Amino acid sequence: MINHKATISALTDELQSIIGFKFSQLYTQDKGLLIIEISDGKSVLYLEFSTNSPYDRLLLRNRHNRAKANTKDLFGVLVGETITNINQVNEDRILVISTQTHNLYFVLFGHNKSDLLVTTKKDKIIHSLNNLDEIGTKISIDTNEQKSISDFDWDTFFSDALKKCKYYFGKYYTENYLQKYNFNKKTLLKDINIEEQAQNVDRYYYQLARAKESYVYKLSDDKYLLSLTELDGYELHKKCDTISEGIRTKFVREVSKKRITELKKKSVSKLEKLIKKDETAIQRINKLEDGEVKSEELRHFAEMLISQPNPKIKSGKEIELVDWGGETLKIPLDEKLSLIDNAQKYFKKSSNVLKERSIAKAKLPELELRLEEKKQLLEVIENTDDVKKLEEILVDNRKILGDIVERKGPEIREEKFKKYELSENFVLYVGKNAKNNDELTMKFAKPNDIWLHARGVGGSHCVIRVDGREPSKGIIKEAAAIAAFYSKAKTSHLAPVAYTYKKYVSKPKGANPGAVVVRREEVVLVEPYKPE
Repeated sequence: MINHKATISALTDELQSIIGFKFSQLYTQDKGLLIIEISDGKSVLYLEFSTNSPYDRLLLRNRHNRAKANTKDLFGVLVGETITNINQVNEDRILVISTQTHNLYFVLFGHNKSDLLVTTKKDKIIHSLNNLDEIGTKISIDTNEQKSISDFDWDTFFSDALKKCKYYFGKYYTENYLQKYNFNKKTLLKDINIEEQAQNVDRYYYQLARAKESYVYKLSDDKYLLSLTELDGYELHKKCDTISEGIRTKFVREVSKKRITELKKKSVSKLEKLIKKDETAIQRINKLEDGEVKSEELRHFAEMLISQPNPKIKSGKEIELVDWGGETLKIPLDEKLSLIDNAQKYFKKSSNVLKERSIAKAKLPELELRLEEKKQLLEVIENTDDVKKLEEILVDNRKILGDIVERKGPEIREEKFKKYELSENFVLYVGKNAKNNDELTMKFAKPNDIWLHARGVGGSHCVIRVDGREPSKGIIKEAAAIAAFYSKAKTSHLAPVAYTYKKYVSKPKGANPGAVVVRREEVVLVEPYKPE
């Protein structure tokens, strides 16, 4: 019910808070996904809109990190315009955001029919996220049939009428309504007070449509349900304070489960093949226990051949000889070689068998250890149900598994660092050790992010993610106090903390982990503060 008309209605109410915000950038970094950055001069928020079925969605986010590559700016005509109005169209799955000169129609029909249409105030389409053929035409909004429960045949089940009426309650809201008013699924319309229930149905729908909170229920390992009301009989995954939070929670959980399934399928399949290969190698080595017997047999062949009266002759593909013990031997030969040359080959084979056995036996402990490591890794992968943790495991074991998790160049996941919320929605990231400091400063931080470090003592690198804003001196002092705590000056009454733009921080070639050069800096004195 992520794109149910009641959800769109509740979301429309929620988005009234961004009226007055200006568009600062609109960009895409994945097919069918548009990120809209908006600002009121004090704070920056993000609208996330996706037309990728079955994950079509529109929601409001507090933060979003734009990728460093493969992004594309769109709809530049909107940059700088102010949001003046937000409405739901015809109580349907269409939401329109208006500016002084344009309308943005967010169409959330699903099944590859979702789209964003940018129009003039006279509704002429000038941009489309997916359907370029519509550009230049006038937008046309089809109005769905508004069918009340009283419009159905009286022999219709009340439950079917609820599912198919103008509110399209579907399975879960219908179940909830029937429970709320003590009806069963087999109740017919002719057996109820139609006028009374029509009023109750209207009231129930508008309670959903005016919801401020949302609920995410777990239906199965990879299926979650967004609801605008509490549902009985289902496992509650999370109660969310906003509609946007509920939409994103459902999306993230389902995508995470899908991602986990894909990663496990690839990694488990590869590990099982590697384990089988190691087991086969170990079995082969264990079979070399009779290597000395084989070596003696080959040496015996060589000695018999070289002892013949005329060893320089050729004797075809095989020769039959009687050895000194009276046993008849059939010795395979290389017909192109003489008996003495064949004898030399057998001497060499005899020696190689012993060498192979010696080398293989020396490798056996290491091979058995590697096999055990792979089996343990397989067990860990099979028992990991957190997608971020699983990706970290696969990256850490890249030498074994290869690049199952796609490399993303210089991008580093923010979860690798300590993370603290500052005032005014700024976020501070803190390095955990010297190597992690390098990742934070040299790979994660953007050029205009604020970099901090306790001056003159060892400590963590810290980065304020600015996302186009300029933090006040108060924000910098707040971050500096945390930076001082994560240093050897944590017990000082006052500690100096240097700060600068990350672009003024560099790492000399060959420098130790965590060592950097700062070209310009400012210093603030703060009392170290332990963050909660």
